[in-house]
Amino acid sequence: MTLRLGRRQFVLGAATLATATALSRPVLAQQIELRMFWWGTERRSKMQQDINTLFEQGHPDIAVIGESAPFGDYWPRLATQVAGGNAPDVINMDYRYLAEYGGRDVLLPLDEFVGNGLDIADFGIGLGGGKMGDTLYAIPTGVNSSALMLNAAVYEEAGIEAPHPGMTWQQFGDNAQALTEKTTRDGMYGASDGSGREPVLEVWLRQRGKALYSADGALGYAAADIVDWFAYWQDLRERRAIPPADVVALDLDTFETGLVNTGQAALNYAFSSNLAGFQSLNQEPLTLVPLPVLETDPKPGQYLKPSMLFSIGAGSDKVAQSVEYLNFLLTTPEATAIMGLERGVPVSAKVRDAIAPQLNDLDRAMLDYISSLDGTVLGELPPLPPKGAGEAEKVLLRLGQEVGFGMSTPEAAAEQLVNEVTDLLSRA
Repeated sequence: MTLRLGRRQFVLGAATLATATALSRPVLAQQIELRMFWWGTERRSKMQQDINTLFEQGHPDIAVIGESAPFGDYWPRLATQVAGGNAPDVINMDYRYLAEYGGRDVLLPLDEFVGNGLDIADFGIGLGGGKMGDTLYAIPTGVNSSALMLNAAVYEEAGIEAPHPGMTWQQFGDNAQALTEKTTRDGMYGASDGSGREPVLEVWLRQRGKALYSADGALGYAAADIVDWFAYWQDLRERRAIPPADVVALDLDTFETGLVNTGQAALNYAFSSNLAGFQSLNQEPLTLVPLPVLETDPKPGQYLKPSMLFSIGAGSDKVAQSVEYLNFLLTTPEATAIMGLERGVPVSAKVRDAIAPQLNDLDRAMLDYISSLDGTVLGELPPLPPKGAGEAEKVLLRLGQEVGFGMSTPEAAAEQLVNEVTDLLSRA
């Protein structure tokens, strides 16, 4: 079965051909070529290339042909390759897309290789993040969780207390407004706009006993829940606690365009594993803080999410070599030491212990953040997002922008979100 690809996805995929970065080296005639595709920054790609080089030194018969792209470009590019029958051997996978690709027979079931090529016995329950039903389709590189990525210096300068664990959503909005009013930095707002950010919405919903999706793949919220969501951010926008829509539109969900890095907001919403990427482009120290909590009877909204995963293409004719490579990438101290916590806090206790003495300050900050999250913050891993969930995130972003620009109201946008996402899920 092949992945269904709409015209828009095809155009987007074709457009990213130029932006995807090929990282190949000369291949000897007797070598087996193993194609690998991942997303990330240039910094991550350099680390990945170093790992590939190290693997090749111990496996002279294998040449790893690497290719990378920014996260937003990665998925249409991967969809184009899959639709063209040219999927990579080793595929970087995300929890949100696991049902999409695993359910369409794009990914190879890996259960038979556990203990037989994949030395991942100590991954324990962490392997659950790579399963669809009872079948293992992907192996997590590590775990992370949602966070506020904030510039503490901005708060200190303004004499405003920085967001902290246990801060409520009401307090968060008031805090952001106070920062905007008191900062002396030109164009600086107290927070960035979270209305179009699905991971932030998910935490908001879970704290209220709702979810993005139910266990049977249906929508886990009603329009009324989303009215409250859009109205919350609209109120912050009117109070100048967050930037106007034309500024927010410049944030393309990359490290380079994140408003905490462009100096237009005191914080961004991100995953904890993104700290190194954000910090590499910011000269002021950034700090990780949990998202705000519900004012009354809060339920745990965050969870330990597989930061990313790796799979093997179901159509690969180099399965043995791909298994050998994945085992090297995810379980050996030599490889994991190069990547550090760039892809999340390792699931494997053996790997964590091996790399602990080599962690830099940023890695320790990520590890400390994950360790600090307790049962008041962390809940269970949510159900696997159903087919079509990847496109739903784009709908939320678009509708959040429409409300921000005054092109729609919270009520109309909420109704439209429910209708469009329901339609996406029914057609997936």
